[in-house]
Order: sequence, then structure tokens, then C-alpha cells
Amino acid sequence: MFHTLRGTKFRDPVQWVDSLDKLRAYRADYMVPLHGRPVSGQDAVEEVLRMTRDGIAYIHDQTVRWMNKGLTPDELVEKVKLPPHLAGYTPYLREYYGTVKHSVRQIYNGYLGWFQGDPVDLDPTPPRQKAERLIAMMGGREKLLLEAGNAYLKGDYQWAAELAGYAIRVDHDDQLARDIKARSFRKLGYASMNINWRNWYLMSAMELEGKLDGDEISQRSIEMRKVFLSPDMVRSFTPQSFLQNWVTRIDPEKAGDVEMILGFSFPDVGEQWALEVRRGVAQLHKGIPEGTEPVTGFELERYLGEWYEIARLDHSFEEGLDCVTATYSLRDDGGVKVINRGYNLEAQAWDEAEGRAYFIDDESVGRLKVSFFGPFYGGYNVLELDDDYQWALVAGPNRDYLWILARTPTLEGDVEQRLRQRAAELDFPTDELIDVVQDQTCPGR
Repeated sequence: MFHTLRGTKFRDPVQWVDSLDKLRAYRADYMVPLHGRPVSGQDAVEEVLRMTRDGIAYIHDQTVRWMNKGLTPDELVEKVKLPPHLAGYTPYLREYYGTVKHSVRQIYNGYLGWFQGDPVDLDPTPPRQKAERLIAMMGGREKLLLEAGNAYLKGDYQWAAELAGYAIRVDHDDQLARDIKARSFRKLGYASMNINWRNWYLMSAMELEGKLDGDEISQRSIEMRKVFLSPDMVRSFTPQSFLQNWVTRIDPEKAGDVEMILGFSFPDVGEQWALEVRRGVAQLHKGIPEGTEPVTGFELERYLGEWYEIARLDHSFEEGLDCVTATYSLRDDGGVKVINRGYNLEAQAWDEAEGRAYFIDDESVGRLKVSFFGPFYGGYNVLELDDDYQWALVAGPNRDYLWILARTPTLEGDVEQRLRQRAAELDFPTDELIDVVQDQTCPGR
């Protein structure tokens, strides 16, 4: 259906119905679905596609109809049900895998989100606090669990599980409550036709009973990853898809004060990427801003020495600094020593950082990686360079980083304007460029 319990994005039922109508137009003699039995015969294929299409359309249309009348998801699941001729269409519309209830909730969420219109849901009482208050109102834990036990004995397993859940919310180790909830889940699981429901009921029961070994489950997950993430499958991943997974793994408690860039080079596919961490937030940058190319015929020896920063896009590493210079010299390991130095006019203090840079590919190409934080590298790409090495236009790993550099504290106006225009042509936000102070207010000038 439109939603599975493992977690998926909203599957647009309107597009789904349209795709099924397109399949019907083929008038195929055979159909092999990903789920369900193969179908043979033109009439049979048409029937399966038509009934499936009608089932999806019915759920969508009726859900929207009742949504427009103000019903909430909990009310919708009781209102929207497939008519007998569709609900009984075995096996394709039986609720073996998905359910109408899940589909209804997903349609509502896909269109309107989680808020159901009752302001009480805007900032609800935290679950544990709510459970404590309800238990107190019911007369305490003993009365709550007595009522839960009675509900179980009467076959009201859902209510028994819900009541026991309040006690577990207050005390995770409440064995009686865990036993009642586990027993109720087993009864619900054994009675469920839906394989996903049954799995969740029975696995949760095992967890409540302490029958799930954490180490064993962890080992199973490792073994499953080996199956699904074979070397061939991993090789098919793009560098971007591989690194994007890291963005959601940042722990803000550990990275709240961290500002660094981690560089990656993938020589087999000729790509470079940088993962920037800014105080708990991660951003992925491609090594060279898309649509730009570094200069060729680059001569490092001529590039060495002191450069003055004429203008830059603002970023945290140079925030508040003027009188900025960058000095490049050779390292013993063949790399480049980088000294960035700037003056905070307000605080009247110098700020200096030492880094190192290395060529990524051919040394005749103005493309390097630079690091000021141990093994963490970011892109350094020379996009424009004077024939006499008197000025340069330099970009970082993406269009958030740009510098105009010169051998002197000032740059001829027409030259600077031409570099700004070139940067604009490359889609850099030149209206955000900061003019760096390089006059007599700088100490030592």
C-alpha cells in the first residue's frame, strides 16, 4: 500500500493510479508483479490492474473526502473501508502486507502533516509525565494493572496492552506490566493476518520478555549488511550517496563546538568531496564548485610567497578579521605550508592559523586540498590567475567560499571588477563579498 511499517516516504496514490492506467493501456498477455502471483491472459491482467487501481483510488478519494469534512486520522481509519467487491478481491487486495488503516493515515500525513487541528497537540504533556498523572488518577499502579489483567482475561488485548504500557512508561523494568503487555501482543500477533503486524507484535513480545539478546541481534544485523552491502553493491554507490549518509550521523553533543572540514578524494572516479562540520551541523561540498574549472599551466614556485586578501565571502574561520594575508612556502614533505594571518580591528588582536596544502592531481592544475585541522581537508581551487602571478581568484569546495587575492594591499579597480564579474558568471554570490580592510589602520602599515 502507500505506507509500510519499516518507514517510507509518502507514496503519492494519484501517481500510482496513473501508472496503473498506463500499464492497462499495454493490454499485456502476461504480468509478473514484484509482490503476488504471476498473471496469465489479457483479460486476467486487465482485471488485476483494474481492481488494484480502483482499490487505491477508492482509499485515496474517500480519505480526502472525509478529510475535507474535518475528520482526524483516528476517525478516518474507522470511516474509510474498502467496499466488499474490492476488499474480497483475493489475493491482491487482501491485507496481507499493507493495510487500509495505514494507507489512510499516510494519505492524511502526506497532505496535511502531523497536526490534526486540536491545539492540545501543539505541545503535549511528555509521555512519562502523562503516564504518571493517569496512573495516579486511576488509583495507582496496582489498580491500573488489575484493570489491565481483567481486560486480558476478557480478550480485550489491545486495551490490556495500552494500560500496561502506562506502567512501563513510568518504570521500564515493571515485570508484571511487561508480562501483561507481552501476553497481549502475542494474542494480537497470533490473530493477525497481516505479516507486518504479526512481526511487530511478536518481536515486541519477545523484547518485553527479555528473549532478544542484544549482542545476537547486533551480529545478525552485521551479517545482513554483508548480504545487502556486497562489494559490488558498494562500488555502485556514488561518492555523494556514500558521504551523504554521514551527514545524519553527527552527534551535536560532541560536535557542538566543532568547526572543521574533512576532505575525501576518490581517484577511481575522479571526484573530491568535503564534509564540513559547523557546530553540530554537517554540510557536504563537492571538491570543485560545479561549473568551474581550476587553471592549468599552474607553477607552484611562482605562486609561493605573500598574498593580500582583497575580498572574500564571509565564513567562520575569518569572521571579524581584516588586514588578512596568506603566505605560502614549501614543506619538507613536498606540500605547501600555509600561514593565514588577520587582525581584528575591534579587539585589536592578531589571529593566525597554520595549515598545509597538497596537490590533488596534476601539479600543473591549480587544484589543491588544504587543512588547518589535522587530517581534515577542504578544497582550494585557483579559478583565475594573472600571467605574472599578481592576482588570483580562489574558490573553496563550493560556492560558499571565494577569495580575491593580490600581491599588494590594493588592486586596480578594473582588475578587481573584472574578477568580481567572472565570479558572478560562475554563479558565486558576489553581492555578499566582504571588502577586506588593507589600509593604514592595519598594524605595521
